[in-house]
Amino acid sequence: MTEYPPEAGYPIGGDFEIKYYMIETHFNNPNRLSSIDGSSGIQFYLGDQLRQYDIGYLPFGTDIRPNTLAIPPYAQNFIIDSFCPNSVTMNIPNSEISIVSAFPHAHLHGDEFVNRCVYNTMNKTPITLGGESVHNEMCLNMFVYYPR
Repeated sequence: MTEYPPEAGYPIGGDFEIKYYMIETHFNNPNRLSSIDGSSGIQFYLGDQLRQYDIGYLPFGTDIRPNTLAIPPYAQNFIIDSFCPNSVTMNIPNSEISIVSAFPHAHLHGDEFVNRCVYNTMNKTPITLGGESVHNEMCLNMFVYYPR
């Protein structure tokens, strides 16, 4: 769960360039079992006062389109690496930012990020393609930070 700090929020409406949001959840119940009870949820709070800082998202990783991400069947350790060079990370503001949530790790401004995903497809017959379906794969990381 990601909870924003009190001084930061994600703007909606007004002069902000994004006017609409869609929340999407993937459920996978291929056998259509009625005994499965989902317990997912979301708490979404709206206020009429803007926060001091806007939240930003910095995704990096492998493009998920089917023509760019393909994992072969019968692979024990299929590795996909993606690289975010310092020519990109140097564009992160040199002023202090606060990371709200993230998985990667670095020490200094301008460090490079390498994202590695390792797949085991020994029990899969078809090629696994990139995409947004529960049958596709992704290899991504996301920084949630402020100020944007």
